Order: sequence, then structure tokens, then C-alpha cells
Amino acid sequence: DWIYGQVAGITVTDEGAGYEIFTLTPHPCKELKYVNCTLNSPKGTIVSNWYYKGDDVYFEFVVPNGSTALLTLPDGTEKTLTGGKYMYTVKG
Repeated sequence: DWIYGQVAGITVTDEGAGYEIFTLTPHPCKELKYVNCTLNSPKGTIVSNWYYKGDDVYFEFVVPNGSTALLTLPDGTEKTLTGGKYMYTVKG
């Protein structure tokens, strides 16, 4: 639960039963170097991966069709994501 909920940042919201609405709030940690998390929800597969290249952090997310993810990155970037694949970079 700690890896999925804290490090990968996948948590279901109160109004998002069955992961219809969930949050992606990853917390990268240089000591871990990377995280690859896949969660099979009733709506489909959710992915939250991150890895370091130097001081930069690269994020890869998959949101299943029919779901909405509320993304917050460590640099304060906030996005609402719907079904699809997404990639972001946070410069270190």
C-alpha cells in the first residue's frame, strides 16, 4: 500500500468508487531510483512509473478509459487526465 499510495501516488477519491476518479500524486525519491507500479482497477489498468536521469525525473502514466486522474507533480503542476498514456519531465 505504501508503494502504491505514497511513492507511486495512486489513491482513489471519496467520489471515485471503483477508481472512476483517482489521484496521481507521485513522490519520487533518489534513493529508490525508480518505481514501476501497475494497479488493475475495475475500470482497467492504472500505471504510475517514474525514474531519474541525473537530477531530472521522468513520469509515465496510464489512465484507463472511463476514468479521470487528478495529477499533481512534485513541481506543483496539476492536470486532469482522462483515458490515455502520458509522459512528463520535472527538471531537477
